[in-house]
Amino acid sequence: GSAIGIITSKNNLVISKNLKSNDRIILLKSNGVNANGISLTRAVAKKLPKGYATKLSDGIMYGDALLTKTNIYAKLIQDLLEANINIHYLSNITGHGLRKIMRAKEDFTYMIEKIVEPQEVFNFIQKHAGLSDEEMYGTYNMGMDYAIFLSEKDVKKAQEIITKNGFESLNAGYIKKGERQVVIEPKKVVFKSDTLNLRWVFYFRLSTSVPISFKSASTLPILISFGLSVTVVVGVIVISFFIATVGDTVVVVFGDVLFLLADIKIYPPNPTTIIIKRI
Repeated sequence: GSAIGIITSKNNLVISKNLKSNDRIILLKSNGVNANGISLTRAVAKKLPKGYATKLSDGIMYGDALLTKTNIYAKLIQDLLEANINIHYLSNITGHGLRKIMRAKEDFTYMIEKIVEPQEVFNFIQKHAGLSDEEMYGTYNMGMDYAIFLSEKDVKKAQEIITKNGFESLNAGYIKKGERQVVIEPKKVVFKSDTLNLRWVFYFRLSTSVPISFKSASTLPILISFGLSVTVVVGVIVISFFIATVGDTVVVVFGDVLFLLADIKIYPPNPTTIIIKRI
């Protein structure tokens, strides 16, 4: 799924350029695994004699623990903004685990001094999958699924608002200028920037427009070649600009190329639709 919205005030635009050295990192407590690392949770279930009906040490069935609701923080963020909390950046901790804390492209080291005790389901998965702390914290949220970056002066008020919204939070650490990495001090785990491979996928959909007739079929390869060349050039320009401004890995996919040939007529690739998606 996806969502599109409109930010009516640029004061509410939360982008990574607002990050500053010594900003605090507030981590919000999750309800469980959310929707990440599910392939592994299924693999674990297949190994268990009772599967999803296996009870954890806290008495909850494994399947029920996997189905806990994911927290939605939209209203919380709105309340923080309306209270004039200057949010410097936000990062949802989903796939890639706590590596997502360094989602911003700027060169900062993210020092995590404190972490919450993971829910029992995480310990259960780790035990039966035979994973290290580094693998677990690099895959799952481990009980912390959202990071809020702000000035130290705003921490107390922000945490009060978080509590009023029914969530738990932890003033977990800070950021400092340096190599882009996440340091989880309690676990002695360090994630370097090259372990966070976020990708932007560009889908170029060549759609059909006005039919054009030709006297000779020999002109068709020229037109097709020209149409694709224009598409590639436009794509390269867009992608080059995007890499320069975003800095993530880019994957290009050419798909849905439609040429309808009938009675020496062709529907040329015009216009070109570019769909941008982050995965």
